[in-house]
Amino acid sequence: MPALSQVMVRVRRLALVAVAAWSLSGAAQAYPDGPVHIVVPFAPGGATDQLARLLAEKLSPIMREQFIVENKPGANTILAATQIARGKPDGQTLFIAAGSTVILSPLLYKSLPFDPARDFNMLAVLGYEEWDY
Repeated sequence: MPALSQVMVRVRRLALVAVAAWSLSGAAQAYPDGPVHIVVPFAPGGATDQLARLLAEKLSPIMREQFIVENKPGANTILAATQIARGKPDGQTLFIAAGSTVILSPLLYKSLPFDPARDFNMLAVLGYEEWDY
């Protein structure tokens, strides 16, 4: 597991990449035009939640807008993914998807209310986990 300092470096890099991408886009003057919601498909207190809160804390002053973390646990991340897939694609909602959401769920379930390839646009990889056997 990476040390906290390595996580902080990754979060800072992601924040800089996000700011650079938005400033280069044509809609940079209008974004964000209100609070940005970061949806986490897990319960509060876990590693994904902590990463989302750290990201929100760093992005809020840079983007001069409030970033709000919303936890939507349940159904192996399918509840949160469905909410995001059905939502308005206006950039005001970000989804911290897990491997279980975009890789395992399509393999495990015959029918899902979302298609990861069609319904989500990946912005960045926030973290990874190494397994030793």
